[in-house]
Amino acid sequence: MFFSCSTPSDKFIEIRNKNFSISVPENLIQPSDAEEGSILNLTEDTSDFLNGLSVVVYDDSIIKDLDTISLYDYYYYVSDNILDETTGEGNLQTPEDTTVNGYKSLFFTICGLYNSNNTNENVCFYTGIFQGEKNFYEVTVSCSEKRKQNYLPAIQKILNSFKETSMIK
Repeated sequence: MFFSCSTPSDKFIEIRNKNFSISVPENLIQPSDAEEGSILNLTEDTSDFLNGLSVVVYDDSIIKDLDTISLYDYYYYVSDNILDETTGEGNLQTPEDTTVNGYKSLFFTICGLYNSNNTNENVCFYTGIFQGEKNFYEVTVSCSEKRKQNYLPAIQKILNSFKETSMIK
């Protein structure tokens, strides 16, 4: 099996489940060791995610302990978790408020040295947080910092394709 390590596939497929749909490059596959708690986990290279593009989707209830949490509360939770994956010295960009397919959303990027990476290579996490009807969704697309320019068009297409299933007609 061959995996592209420099540019993403130009062909995208739509993946749907009971909660959401998202478009991803057709060459992404499900790794055997999926991210804990994720509802979707795809990668180009199952042996080393820095050799390509990886996409992970999580969902969380908007209501925690009978309190409604805000989009920014969820952003702080997610960005802290991603920073824990780097050395803690990751570069966190200010979140961008936006609307994607009718959803209040925040987009942000974190680049930093990945903890379990022995090559001292930086990784970039491009994350969109979407506020659905009952859930928040986190879509994180990651790649090696040195390959990010090759992947930016695909990353933008992935993040801008997110839709909650209840909103799909």
